[in-house]
Amino acid sequence: MVENRGYARPLWVQYEAVQIRAFRSHWRDIPFNFTRFMMSIIMPLIFGLVWFRIDADDQISLNSKMSAMFMSSAFGAISNCGPQMHSIARQRPTIYRERFSRAYSPVVYSTALAIVELPFVIVNSIAFVSIFYFLAGFESSASSFFRYLLAHFMLSLCFDYVAQLLVMLFPTIIFAQIFQGTVFTFIFLFGGIFIPGPSIPEAWHWVHEIDPIKYSLQMMFITQFSCEDGTCPSIPFLSGTETVSLTARQFLESSYGIDFGGYWWTGFGALVIYAAVVRVLIALTVQFVVHIKR
Repeated sequence: MVENRGYARPLWVQYEAVQIRAFRSHWRDIPFNFTRFMMSIIMPLIFGLVWFRIDADDQISLNSKMSAMFMSSAFGAISNCGPQMHSIARQRPTIYRERFSRAYSPVVYSTALAIVELPFVIVNSIAFVSIFYFLAGFESSASSFFRYLLAHFMLSLCFDYVAQLLVMLFPTIIFAQIFQGTVFTFIFLFGGIFIPGPSIPEAWHWVHEIDPIKYSLQMMFITQFSCEDGTCPSIPFLSGTETVSLTARQFLESSYGIDFGGYWWTGFGALVIYAAVVRVLIALTVQFVVHIKR
């Protein structure tokens, strides 16, 4: 069976060797880890002080609170995935060499790259959210905090995997970084803040539906603006020339199309599927895409 597969050792033996090597390589890359960890401390301090104890008692402050969630989660995720592009690019020649020598399967490399990032993303997400969340004065309940943390973690993980895909797909790190800027521009634009979901033109609505920011933001909004009927404070909103009183939940449902009825777990499932699809694309890229000149 092993000989028919074309490898000297079974897949689980290959995976163990590659995974241990990947963890050691990541832990020993001090500049890489230091940069990511410091960004997870400095950026939430900046965002937390800019939106310090932000309220949501009128339309302007509500929009500011929504923008705080959007900016902090998006830039926090980018700061986590950006530095790793250089680390993955340095490992790529080794992956090619060992692929051609039939030492390890591409599936092993793809799986190891997915697993090795998990503890780093977890630690950085906890550091980021723990600082920003309380500086911004969000909901103090434990369930709201941990659900917000999970939403931030899933977005960071999706961005992390997208960065890995771009590094493996393009011939140089420069091309990968340029295309990363283009991809993240579309992700930011169609995330549902600059243009609310119901207002996005129908021809572009599919971009909104596959946008990970859409689902992470909806998860975050639900943790902060959900409330029982009759207990939600009303906020004055301008509607044409009139002022109407709506709760934050009613405003988000009507203007941004957010479904508060159990949508948190739907958004979480969508991000899990998104991460899984990107992992499949990475496995196919490692299998079939090779950038060597000789």
